[in-house]
Amino acid sequence: MLKRPRHEGDCADRGLDCQEALESEVLSLIDRAMSSGWTEAEALAAICDLADNLMLASQEDERLSATIAGLLKR
Repeated sequence: MLKRPRHEGDCADRGLDCQEALESEVLSLIDRAMSSGWTEAEALAAICDLADNLMLASQEDERLSATIAGLLKR
């Protein structure tokens, strides 16, 4: 189970709290990837690329939702 955020709302340390909560899970994922034959560098690069792509997709979803909401208000 992941740790819950130590801070609520808009707090400068929330991002760090989330990193600490996810760290062991990510390290475990890297270990599993390496056990399957991937190098550590490959696993790390893939995780970075996946995170970037997920962030871009999330931002696009938000933009599209705002556009649709604006069109529905007309």
